[in-house]
Amino acid sequence: MQGLIASRLDRVLTYSAAAAVASATVAALLAASLRGPADYQPGDKFAAVSGFDPTRSSATIVMFMDSSCSHCRESAPVLSRIAQAPRTFQVIVIGYEDLDSLRQFVQTSAIVADAVITVPEGAIRFSAFPKLAVLDRRGVVRFAWSGSRQITGSEANIRAAAHTLGGPEIP
Repeated sequence: MQGLIASRLDRVLTYSAAAAVASATVAALLAASLRGPADYQPGDKFAAVSGFDPTRSSATIVMFMDSSCSHCRESAPVLSRIAQAPRTFQVIVIGYEDLDSLRQFVQTSAIVADAVITVPEGAIRFSAFPKLAVLDRRGVVRFAWSGSRQITGSEANIRAAAHTLGGPEIP
């Protein structure tokens, strides 16, 4: 009798463990789908944004920023140096905040941008500040960096990535 009870208990525990694993997997998949798509990765097509034309240059550096972000302020000197002319790429600054605040931040930070654009939250796949992506002429993300530490530690790599896509210098 005890063997029969132990056997049934083993089966119940096995089924319970399998059900728990299945439930956790379904919950993780649902949570991921509710969060929306992940930030841009190399190979992703950048969203169509009014006021931004990736075909204008063989490469574009997109800087995703916010004037109230301390990490954006920390990264600003590096972003300013990256955006200095002459360069072989265009620089676009994009944010969710109002245009005047974003333009003021860009000007105060001495970032030379070809365009400063605001978009509604969720219009692009960046979830936190600062983010930086290098796009090719087709608007495909070729390289991406996230956070002030990664950006400030990668200044030469960011510039080199944009230059490797070629093209004439933009004065």
